[in-house]
Amino acid sequence: MKTKSKFLTVFGYVIMAAVLLWLIISGATALIKNGSASPDDAQKGDVCEFTAFFADEAFEVKNTINFIPTGKEHYYLAMSEDGIVRFLVRAKPSWIDKNFPLSGFSESGGVKIKGRIVSMDYKLIQEAKDINNVLLRSETITEEESLNVYYYIDARYKEFGGLRLLCGAGIVVIGVLSFLGSRNGMLQSNNAVKIVFGVAAVGIALLTLYTLTVGGTGI
Repeated sequence: MKTKSKFLTVFGYVIMAAVLLWLIISGATALIKNGSASPDDAQKGDVCEFTAFFADEAFEVKNTINFIPTGKEHYYLAMSEDGIVRFLVRAKPSWIDKNFPLSGFSESGGVKIKGRIVSMDYKLIQEAKDINNVLLRSETITEEESLNVYYYIDARYKEFGGLRLLCGAGIVVIGVLSFLGSRNGMLQSNNAVKIVFGVAAVGIALLTLYTLTVGGTGI
């Protein structure tokens, strides 16, 4: 039993170390990643930018784990000056009201959208195809103007990069406090310390869960 318990403990530390390493590398990569390519010329992982004059909400994705909600994603249609809709844009819920307050139109000069090209999963592909079908049937767009159903522009990539680093820092702090608390016995004997440690650990766990499920796992 002791051997099994030791194995599980070591395995748990290995998993935690792997997650921590990924959070740090992917978070730092997102924060330093930059670019200004045209969306039509950009490749997966590239950072692109363009100016949009009109935007509208396309759909909302609710993320869950075993039916437990972990966060929502909002995807938008963004139209450039020439009227062509090509890419879905992932942004915050307040993005439309802040940047396109005039019934979906920007106030003046358009809004510069900057984001990373990200692959769609199967669910997003189906959502994008459904939107294409609706727009094509209504003759709002032509076949040449239809949405790219394999990639979207993630305007939140730096935000989630920062959250990954924050989660990584939180895991390090929790690990150090756990080690020190176990060595001096405070975690076992002091109820106040137990409560504070437990709240902090749960908070970091929930933030990490949100970052992984909503922010995605790509670098």
